[in-house]
Amino acid sequence: MNIITGASGQVGSALVKELNRNGMPVTAVIRNQSKANIFDSNVKVRIADVFDAESLIKAFHGGETVFLLTPENFHSEDVLGDGQRIIAAYRKAIQQTGIRRIIGLSSMGAHLGNGTGNLMISHWLEEAFEYLPVETTFIRPAYYFSNWLAYADVVKEYGILPTFFEPEQKIPMVSPQDIARFAASICTNPTFTTKVFELTGPQDYSTQDVARVYAKYYKREVVPNRIPREEWVQTLISAGFSTDAAQNMAAMTATLVDGEDKPKSDIIPIKLETGLEDYIRNETGKRDIDAYIAASPEETHARLNEIRYLILQTVPQLQETISWGMPTFKLQGKNLAHFATHKHHLGFYPGEEAIVVFKARLVDYKTSKGAVQLPWSKPFPKELIRDILLWQAEQFS
Repeated sequence: MNIITGASGQVGSALVKELNRNGMPVTAVIRNQSKANIFDSNVKVRIADVFDAESLIKAFHGGETVFLLTPENFHSEDVLGDGQRIIAAYRKAIQQTGIRRIIGLSSMGAHLGNGTGNLMISHWLEEAFEYLPVETTFIRPAYYFSNWLAYADVVKEYGILPTFFEPEQKIPMVSPQDIARFAASICTNPTFTTKVFELTGPQDYSTQDVARVYAKYYKREVVPNRIPREEWVQTLISAGFSTDAAQNMAAMTATLVDGEDKPKSDIIPIKLETGLEDYIRNETGKRDIDAYIAASPEETHARLNEIRYLILQTVPQLQETISWGMPTFKLQGKNLAHFATHKHHLGFYPGEEAIVVFKARLVDYKTSKGAVQLPWSKPFPKELIRDILLWQAEQFS
């Protein structure tokens, strides 16, 4: 059994889904019961607090492999102390359960020592289990692509991309979803003996590269705005960080900006496949659809999410975006389908050809050129929608 801590986070949740998709037994460990509904029904969910060893012991029971991460609280007034307490709770839980293998989510630069801010927590995580009878593998990812998503609204509205880096300074970056897929490959392969993996994207990127991607997506000029080092702490505090969290984040950022995080050993980083443009385009599109649903009448939210997930589950590898003001799903760069909210119905737009091909099965619904009206008062015809989507996908192959 694979036990995944931090299972509601971006890497943890993607790892749970990847293992489940591959038919691997998996238990998701989360702190809040309210987030249990994000997992498929065949995923076991256990509630535990990472600071509480006793709840972790219960959560780890029956597991053989555990994926560990150290969640950060940017409101904490003792970030490093919190990290030490989490690691101590993990160590006690592992000592008292049957865990035989640890896969730890660390960070590039974890080999460094004092003065690196948040990186110290990854450093301690890698050292914590040296004398326990368990196998350990640590994954050190580069800078997450997802860090840039925090600026999407500012970029969209003002055309400004805040940054702590020199605009042309290139650094290693990586997709969180790629990290999860790599972690899943380790979970499913017990023959891995490498102790440390460093992960990057297909190439290094700069803030200017990020600005170019956003400019292309939003069809507007985007200019990087470098924040001077002496203003980092106050900028982070203004963004909601506690003073201690801001100081530690600034110290970690300085390590990265100064290039000190690069490995001083013979570790060769593994280049994963997702590029910056694909990641930002896909994730920004998802956020835009989230915003579309949030702005729709509240009574339609459940139905809109229902159709969205039905589309995504039917045809893998779809790109989500907004086109013509509607949630749009693209396959190989082509529009597969759209949907839109109307007062009395959901507009489903699979294209003119699909309407003609499925005319006989659509007799109970009002149709027009390329569109079907699905009344809010009736359940969605899921089987019919799936068949239309699959037929559409075949036309693109």
